[in-house]
Amino acid sequence: MFFIRILISIVLIQLFEIGSYAQTNYDLSQQYESLCQEIYKTTKLYELRGRWDDAIRLLKIGIEISQEKEGNRRSEATLKSRLGNILRLQRHFDEALPILLEAKTIAESIDDQKIVGDCLFYIGYVYDHKQLFNGDGDYNRAKDYYEQSLAVRESIGDQRGIGFSLFRIGRILEMQGDDEAAMSYYKRVQKIVDQQNFRVLANYVYAHQGFISEREGNLDDALMYAQLVLAINREIGFKSDDPLSYLNLGRVYLKRGQRDTALSYYFKSIETAQEIGARRSLPWSFHSIADLYYQESNTDSALCYYEKTVRVARELGVNNSAVTSSLSKIRAIKGED
Repeated sequence: MFFIRILISIVLIQLFEIGSYAQTNYDLSQQYESLCQEIYKTTKLYELRGRWDDAIRLLKIGIEISQEKEGNRRSEATLKSRLGNILRLQRHFDEALPILLEAKTIAESIDDQKIVGDCLFYIGYVYDHKQLFNGDGDYNRAKDYYEQSLAVRESIGDQRGIGFSLFRIGRILEMQGDDEAAMSYYKRVQKIVDQQNFRVLANYVYAHQGFISEREGNLDDALMYAQLVLAINREIGFKSDDPLSYLNLGRVYLKRGQRDTALSYYFKSIETAQEIGARRSLPWSFHSIADLYYQESNTDSALCYYEKTVRVARELGVNNSAVTSSLSKIRAIKGED
């Protein structure tokens, strides 16, 4: 918050200076764009550190600046696409979608295909994650948007964007049970990662190659991929993904028969999520601990964590398979079935 106050002060001072030089040859549009670019860069740092609320507040300030009389439409589209994506990451899907559609419309009006491709991708993500987390999205519609984003990104040679679009298409195929087709997309992504050294993209593709290895029973590869993901998080400072990384490691260790190590990672997932404010992962962590205790016939501890899963999920407005499973197990433990 302190940094945001300083940045706001700098912005206001610069805007005052812009006004003071209004009679000169100052390029006001360029000044606005420069300010918005600094805001955009700062919010990316906040995102890497899981400081979502600060990022959202700062982006809203940037959007207001970009909408000034002599503001920059490209900056407005860029900041709105960023805001929409962060709201999507925070599961505020209904708020994210109209913002992304606005950003796409602006980008199309100025023929900025880079932003158009990004918006199509993020809109696909909204439908994707609405289905994954809330059960009211549409994987096929998401896949259609990802494919549209891929076409746009290929037309402008956006290699990073191409990699992410390919990855999300593969992810949809994986969710629909077609691991073979999904892996073919992941291998295409891997080639881009190897050529371009896109570490964030490597993080995602390693994670899902690990999931497929885990389902195939290749637990050595699954563990290797899970550890690679955590190492890349450390390398790039992507702390916001740590809770899920710890959760994945715990699950793999449990399947390898290393119960205590698994449980320690589950608790570490909870601790990290609370530390950085990434509470959306908490129901999955609580549910994983509950399942572990339930399998050991420790019904008192299992019941405690199943109830925590439901309570926290309701606080977050989340309704997913962890909640459904927990409610079923609670009834079973209490003899209510």
